[in-house]
Amino acid sequence: MQFPGPEIDMDPNCYARVILSMLDIPVHKLANNKSLIESLHVLFTLFSEFRQNQHFKNQEANGNAGGMGTTTDIAHF
Repeated sequence: MQFPGPEIDMDPNCYARVILSMLDIPVHKLANNKSLIESLHVLFTLFSEFRQNQHFKNQEANGNAGGMGTTTDIAHF
């Protein structure tokens, strides 16, 4: 899956919504208008957990990412 690059003409809010949508992370409508921030929090918390997970560290060290790319690939979106 390719994420949109920096050359795309889109404001940061729309770009974040596209990335969240591609990763199937919902952006709920909340009364406090912080729904995008909360969804981004979910994204980065999940990313952090994957980076710290011993199973994925072992796969990356062995050069076997299961065809899904490494966590460092994801960091470059």
